[in-house]
Amino acid sequence: MKPFLSFIPEIYFLTIILLAGYTPPFSYNPTLFVLALLVAAQLVLRNRVYGILMASAFFLTNILFLAAVLSEFNEFISINKNAYQLIIIGSIIFLLNLLMSLAMFFKYVRMTRIKKFEKTESIR
Repeated sequence: MKPFLSFIPEIYFLTIILLAGYTPPFSYNPTLFVLALLVAAQLVLRNRVYGILMASAFFLTNILFLAAVLSEFNEFISINKNAYQLIIIGSIIFLLNLLMSLAMFFKYVRMTRIKKFEKTESIR
């Protein structure tokens, strides 16, 4: 069960990217499809450096997402049901993305530390 839980951030981002790139009836945004392939490759290969870079990119993109939600919220003339819905759903998505990007970042940073520790132990 533990190995499956370690893949949750990558699976989450893969799902989000595929859902964001899908346009009914059956059309995909090619840019997001390539990004989904990169996340899938990371899921299989588990490269430490690439994982840290990917988690950092998701974190920075998430900050831009928060800025977009707040900008859209400021465009409401009066605070109504739609404004509350935007801020609540946007905050939930922001917090979930933040949690997943930080989990992914610390997972790969921890992998780096474990590898360094194993190298120092093998030298002794």
